[in-house]
Formats: sequence, C-alpha cells, structure tokens
Amino acid sequence: MSQLTLPKTEDIGQFFTTLYGLTISATECDPLTDSELYAVATFVNGQGEPTAAIKTDIEGAAKLAAALTQIPAGGVEDAIKEGSLTPILQDNLSEVFNILANLFPGNNEMQLTFDNAIFGATEAPSYETSMCLSLDIQRYDKGRIELSF
Repeated sequence: MSQLTLPKTEDIGQFFTTLYGLTISATECDPLTDSELYAVATFVNGQGEPTAAIKTDIEGAAKLAAALTQIPAGGVEDAIKEGSLTPILQDNLSEVFNILANLFPGNNEMQLTFDNAIFGATEAPSYETSMCLSLDIQRYDKGRIELSF
C-alpha cells in the first residue's frame, strides 16, 4: 500500500498560484486518454524505484511551461497548433515537473524526486491512484494534468 497521498484540489490550485504568481484554479476533470497524452513525467522514490507520474495534454504542457517564465500567450498557441513544445518550453516544463514532486507528500522514506520527462508520449505508466485536474491559468486559459501513484 502506498504511503503517498494527494493534496486537495483547492490546495493544488494554491500551490500553482504560489509557484507562478498568477491566479490558477484547479478543478477535477475526466482522466486523460492516450490520444490526448503529450508529456509524461516520472518520479522515483529514495531507492530509485518508479513510484509516480504526472501526465499532461499539449495544452497543459504548453501553458504550464510558458507561464513559468511568462512567455507570451501567442507562442503557446503556436506550440499547441504544432502539437509540440520548443526546446525552451520543454526545459521550462521539466523544471515545473521537478517542482511538482512536492505534490506527492509522503513520509521521509517516500520523498519523491523527478526522474525524467517524455515529450510526445503515447503511453504512460499506470498506478492505482490518480487525479486529473483542469488548471485555469491566468492569461493562458486551461490545460489538464493527471497525477498518479
């Protein structure tokens, strides 16, 4: 049985608001389908074992990446239309994923670290517990992420 827990939806929205300095609200939504999947971040425990993942659609990936360094919304729309992130957006999203390890609170033995990100993913690891969120990001609109462990 996992020793990890997920925070409340409103706490996740507040986490993002604090991280970005933008108003970000989170609401639960339907899980991402394989056809909607774009980026997958994997997280490992202290023993290096894959323990959790965060998945996102292209909209969520582009908007979370751009909002980190306040890239104009026009560049976000271009990435969404093209269906891929520029190297700068990929770097930004990887940094966001690294920070998001903090969304998986557990005891000291279960502290997770970001392992890697796959862009243009077609599948993601499957875990027992998951939560899909629609994030409404000030100036960028909505995108979805799914946390699972």
